[in-house]
Amino acid sequence: MERTSWAALRVILHEHDPELLVRIAQIASAVADSAGRFTAATKLVDILAGMSWYLVKDTEMALAALAPESLLPIEAELRRRSSHPLRAGDEALRLLLRLEGHLRRRP
Repeated sequence: MERTSWAALRVILHEHDPELLVRIAQIASAVADSAGRFTAATKLVDILAGMSWYLVKDTEMALAALAPESLLPIEAELRRRSSHPLRAGDEALRLLLRLEGHLRRRP
């Protein structure tokens, strides 16, 4: 896909369907400018809590591919979650911590 096609596709980032958002974020990682990549990452982080288990790995990979633009939304969500009591089994929190560690170790 070419960068010129992104302008037509970025409106999909306003959708609320998690699977569609994951797919458009994957496309954004390849063709979007920095602002589009940041928006895609922010949308993914926003929907993590309600995401189905079968999208978790794709979401993690998309957020990694959207780096460095994904680091700020990840850090913001970690700060937000740290102000609340930790819940056992919080898979979104585990994913965010794993990603933050991975992205910070990148050269």
